[in-house]
Order: sequence, then C-alpha cells, then structure tokens
Amino acid sequence: MEPAQTARVRASIVARARFIEDLVCEQAELGVGQYVILGAGLDSFAQRRPEMAGRLRVFELDQPEPQAWRRQRFAELGLSAPDGLLFVPVDFEGDWWGRLIDAGFDPARPAVVVSTGVVMYLTRAAVETTLDRVAALAAGSSFVVTFLLPLTLVEPEEKAMRAATEQCA
Repeated sequence: MEPAQTARVRASIVARARFIEDLVCEQAELGVGQYVILGAGLDSFAQRRPEMAGRLRVFELDQPEPQAWRRQRFAELGLSAPDGLLFVPVDFEGDWWGRLIDAGFDPARPAVVVSTGVVMYLTRAAVETTLDRVAALAAGSSFVVTFLLPLTLVEPEEKAMRAATEQCA
C-alpha cells in the first residue's frame, strides 16, 4: 500500500485512537472503573498507559485465536499482562455478554465500551444484540463505535482502497 493512498485512513485511525484514549482517561478521572474493548486485536492501552490501566479493569474481548497468539507473544517476550487487564475470548455472534459478565464485568457500574473496526464483520443480528446490551449499561457509561459507510457514499478518492479492502475481508 502506498503511503499517499493510505494517509487518510491512517490519520483517521490515529485520531480515533486518540479520541478514545482521551475519553477513557477522562472517564477514569470521574470514577469510571471499567473499560471494555470489543474486538481488542493488538490494542496496547494497558501496556502503554499502566498508570491509567491500574485504575481500571480493562476487558479485552476478541476471538480466541488472536488472543491466544497475543498471550503467547507476551510469554515469548517475557512480558506479563498488566494488573487489571483481562483477556476475554468471545464469539461476537454468540454470547459475548455472558462471557464478559463471567470475567467480572459489573453491568450495574458505569463503563467505557469501545467497538472500533468490528461492526463491519458482524451480522445484523449480532450488531443489534450489541447495541441492545450497550443501551442497557449503567448511567454514566460511554460507548464509542465505528462503522463503514456504504461504498456508494464513500468519497471518490477513497473508493478504490475501500473496494480493495472489502475484497480482502
């Protein structure tokens, strides 16, 4: 991928990450103690911000295979998961909510819940279930979600990259 072709995408990812991290830190200062990352992938908040992660319970939800790989890499590098970081292997088409509760999430307490780069891979039913769960979170909770516009609404300079990306997915 050419840097000139991906500049807008990369800029949006950086801006999105900064917005989320600022929100999480702001909410932690206000006493919110739970941070849920739906589709955590290689998120590094807990490793990069141990002073904040230590004040939160960080629930990283993702498919079992990527999480197993990540935990293996931690072990190979001699790293341990920071205190308060919980890996929750889930299938977002299944009962991810029950797995989150089993991991110690308290739905009666406020939380920051983030779902970036996930919705486009889920069925409509899974997206609706996720939105229903999030809508029932405790007062004071925050939810950040990203989604892709239909290709027909994408700006002309981004259409080729989006079309190529969707063919790979």
